[in-house]
Amino acid sequence: MGNPLQAIGDLGQSVWYDNLGRELLRSGELKRMIEEDGVRGVTSNPTIFEKAIGKERIYDGDVHALVDAGLSVHDIYEGLAVEDIRLAADLLLPVFAESDGADGYVSLEVSPHLAYDRAGTVTQAQRLFELTDRKNLMIKVPATPQGLAAVKELIAVGVNVNVTLIFSLEQYQEAAAAYIEGLELWTAAGGDPKRPASVASFFVSRVDTMVDDRLKDIADPAVKPTASALMGKTAIANARIAYSLYKEIFHGDRFAALRERGAKPQRVLWASTSTKNPNYPDTYYVDELLAPETVNTLPAATIAAYRDHGRPQLRLEGALDEAKETFVQLADIGINMEDVMAALLEDGVKSFADSFDLLLEGIGRKRTRLLRGWGHRSASLGMLQKRVDETLSRLDKEKLADNIWNCDASVWSDKPEQQNEIGRRLGWLNVIETMMGEIERLNDFAEDVRSEGFTSAVLLGMGGSSLAPEVFANCYGKKAGFLNLKVLDTTVPDAILDVERSVDPERTLFIVASKSGGTIEVMSLYKYFYGRMEKLLGDAAGGRFVAITDPGTSLGKLAAEKGFRRTFLNPSDIGGRFSALSYFGLVPAALVGVDLKRLLMRAAQAVEASGPGVPSLESPGVWLGVIMAEAALAGKDKLTIIPSPSIASLGYWLEQLIAESTGKDGKGILPVEGEQLGSSESYGVDRLFVYLRLDEEGMYDRQVSALEASGQPVVTLRLHSPYDLGREMFRWEFATAVAGAILGIDPFDQPDVQASKDITKEYLEIFKNEGKIPSVDRVEIGAPDLTDALAGFLGSVRPGEYVAFNAFIPHSETNREMLTRIRSAVREKSTTTTTLGFGPRYLHSTGQIHKGGPNSGNFVLVTAEDREDVEIPEEPYTFGTLKTAQSMGDCGALKKAGRKVLMIHLGSEDDLGKLLEAVQLAT
Repeated sequence: MGNPLQAIGDLGQSVWYDNLGRELLRSGELKRMIEEDGVRGVTSNPTIFEKAIGKERIYDGDVHALVDAGLSVHDIYEGLAVEDIRLAADLLLPVFAESDGADGYVSLEVSPHLAYDRAGTVTQAQRLFELTDRKNLMIKVPATPQGLAAVKELIAVGVNVNVTLIFSLEQYQEAAAAYIEGLELWTAAGGDPKRPASVASFFVSRVDTMVDDRLKDIADPAVKPTASALMGKTAIANARIAYSLYKEIFHGDRFAALRERGAKPQRVLWASTSTKNPNYPDTYYVDELLAPETVNTLPAATIAAYRDHGRPQLRLEGALDEAKETFVQLADIGINMEDVMAALLEDGVKSFADSFDLLLEGIGRKRTRLLRGWGHRSASLGMLQKRVDETLSRLDKEKLADNIWNCDASVWSDKPEQQNEIGRRLGWLNVIETMMGEIERLNDFAEDVRSEGFTSAVLLGMGGSSLAPEVFANCYGKKAGFLNLKVLDTTVPDAILDVERSVDPERTLFIVASKSGGTIEVMSLYKYFYGRMEKLLGDAAGGRFVAITDPGTSLGKLAAEKGFRRTFLNPSDIGGRFSALSYFGLVPAALVGVDLKRLLMRAAQAVEASGPGVPSLESPGVWLGVIMAEAALAGKDKLTIIPSPSIASLGYWLEQLIAESTGKDGKGILPVEGEQLGSSESYGVDRLFVYLRLDEEGMYDRQVSALEASGQPVVTLRLHSPYDLGREMFRWEFATAVAGAILGIDPFDQPDVQASKDITKEYLEIFKNEGKIPSVDRVEIGAPDLTDALAGFLGSVRPGEYVAFNAFIPHSETNREMLTRIRSAVREKSTTTTTLGFGPRYLHSTGQIHKGGPNSGNFVLVTAEDREDVEIPEEPYTFGTLKTAQSMGDCGALKKAGRKVLMIHLGSEDDLGKLLEAVQLAT
């Protein structure tokens, strides 16, 4: 005997498989069943999807990708389900073609929660039909009164419908009527009568299950024999009558006209055909329901059983009077079938709704785990692990994260005045939602600028106003057709001239960015470039400038007076280094073509992941902040940033965020950025390494693994694309706030930055009065005692201290490479941590920790003669003079703070090679 499943088809009934899952599709099992078992369709429902998605690990990669794409739980479900439906539909397409659209369908159910919502069902069904984009898709709609009304509307617009959860004969007749009336509307509007198609899913075994339970409860001895005789007969009797109605309706006059025009009858589909009662044969409902022009949808166990021992033979037709008598007998012994059918429908809707909710809950748990770092973060902390675990537990009890979200300033200070100031600096917690509402306006602004022919933008800013734009420009590059962004955050004349000469001034937009509106470097740069544009354009010069500032600043007033093209007023409750995801970062990002929606979506996910109520261990922000703080308290206060090359400039922004936020009151975490990665022997015991690994850029994996193996504490944060920077920026902001709370400092002020500014101002006043700046102690590059001076200075560095090379020269690749070689020479000889900063930008970045952090820094200030100086309009001094005053101001502030300083002056930046030789000799 051949395959009994194939024999079913020979008798005129189609076998559809009541199961679907990614493993079934990917393994080739469904394809085999189509070819060998004669399976001609597939049905699914929330219970089936819940089991598949919840238990098959094969979905995890897709869930991960959909979470990263910013999808909600429901959208993730749809993404997974629709992909499965498409794959199954494609496998069944040959069956669909061969049967001229009678078979080859796959069914996808609308949300069970829409069972009593006609309009909602129609809307979602149409959307799913269009989204799936497969002509052999059927949308499953439950046979509630509202669902049946929706069926008519859906058929009328060409959507294939599987009418499900039919239990009663009345439901079946109403489903058939809805299909025919929908077809009539469809054809009257010019639709092809050959489509759409429909089946009526008539549920079987559930009827016996409920009726048999009621029959068992009958205790009357006079009735009990009849009740026992009726066991297991109701469902088949119900189906037999339904089939007779099918023939009457679809082979009668009502459907005749449509049939003549090629319309397909709405076949009865026998659903719920697995045997629930172990006393019945496992193929009972398959054997008894065989009839032409019907469909039987079989689950996996029934498929296997029938393949093994099925007995295909037409049995359903006939015995109609006996079937009707079954219902008379049920009524006679007190079984109210109207109540039974209503209860079955209600239970069916609830069962699917419960499964759907379980499905979404399971996806939600996976989504939450992913958002909170599952697959994105790991740590090898060694002896630090116990401290970290204890602190995480303590913070849960103290509800630290909740208090931060409640803007409770007592997290960081118990002083009322300081608390008031902190309270005015917490806007970064909610700015992402605000900026989401500004995306369209920012994109429109960028489009307006592009349409007017601008090709370049030069951002004039310092610190928090310039570092995030530089990160975005470097990590994303210029999108085709957008502006080329240059970030100018220096007073070094050569660097200013290099930028000016690299752009076409007539096609350049200048962005003046300053939170306070009066930063000396920014306003000096503005004066210079405004003067240039005024000579070129006269009174129209202001139209080439844009301002980003806080409300009420002098820059805002200046922008109005000069007729700036646009002024963006940033929320005033956000500090500069926490402003990356506000106008300060997003206006420049829009101009270079960054996908702001995607960037902010990733940031919003980070907000959710570290939100209130999240356990500390699971919160990416709290977890990282605790590691940072506990490492620092354990003497590992040199946080070494190892970013993948494509996102290397993120280190600039992290450097300022961490150094300026934590370096005060003699405490702090020193960020180490841009350091050449060395062997495990190159480092002391004062390090914490953070590896920011971008997918496809694992060139540091081996070295980082070696660091872990040597016992160094290492945190690994994984990024799938540069757009994960949105996630990382918020994570690090939150982590820095947490670290500040643990260290007992206010992460939102910068009390020691002003010291350098004040001394610089004194030097400039002296220059105004005397025409020159007083000399300070410094060693010339050609001095015979240079090597000795370096040897004595570097030789006095103690374990746990660091050496900072701060150079007031152009921040060029060549200069950075030479200074990196210089700092590497120091580290390789002594394992001493080194940092590198370019002045004056570092004054707004690491300047705070240099003066206010632990007294463990040793500072080598490098200055050089300028090749060409640049005048500052309206000022008696040049940029060269300003730069000199700033370098000497920082030297004075460092010495005043009790720091060790060595100032070295170069004839020009070309002398860095000589400095490298001297350092190598000195170490």
